[in-house]
Amino acid sequence: MKGIQKPLYFLSDGEEIAGTLHLPAGRARAPGVAMVHGFRGQRCGAHFMLVELSRRLADAGVASLRFDCRGCGESSGRFEEVTPERHLRDAAAALGELGALGRIDDSRLGLVGVSLGGMIAALLASSDERVKAAVLISPVARADEMAAGMLTGLMRDKLERDGRVDIGGLYLAKGFFDGIEGLDGPSRIADSPAALLVINGSDDETVPPGHADEYFEKARTRAATTERLVVPGADHTYSSVPWREAALSGAVDFLTGTLG
Repeated sequence: MKGIQKPLYFLSDGEEIAGTLHLPAGRARAPGVAMVHGFRGQRCGAHFMLVELSRRLADAGVASLRFDCRGCGESSGRFEEVTPERHLRDAAAALGELGALGRIDDSRLGLVGVSLGGMIAALLASSDERVKAAVLISPVARADEMAAGMLTGLMRDKLERDGRVDIGGLYLAKGFFDGIEGLDGPSRIADSPAALLVINGSDDETVPPGHADEYFEKARTRAATTERLVVPGADHTYSSVPWREAALSGAVDFLTGTLG
């Protein structure tokens, strides 16, 4: 039997979040995974990767909740208002909403985070003991470095003058850049007891493999399960069928193995 897929709306700081819930068929109490998209992303993911991941997990007996962070996709708010802290609170709200569902076993909750969402997932996994497993896909580690790379000198001047800047057709306010300063996902993941899988493409130029290296090196010092999957030749969004397949299969195998 196929799993159940349906819309789910919930609140974060009193604002509406749009999500999609996937439930496995015929399982009374399933483990559940919340999925955090990347910067300027939404809950489908590049090449519908998060949709496919949710469906495969449902087939394997694991529920999931994909959601649009506030200011993204169909959720409340404007992109201009996005900050890492708001994304983190949205992810925590999604995890809580998922765990409160009657068909979910709240003792077996996990996270998937992509790109900047990977850093958000790492931060949440380090602070929320409900998280038993996390998969970080092409995760950002040095977030302030990533933010700095977005801005030319003229853009910096405009940001200081106007309080916001045009990033690829969307305004982004100074609060994003202030909020990302000093965030260190790898150091925080070292405090998490959750099982961890870090996935990255060997040829990722958007978030170079060194970011994933930092997560893996910090996490492997823990007693918890820590695994690494490098997809040879893959770019940041796994934009070929074999690359996408490798990342998806690795994530599904890890989550079903650790959350059961």
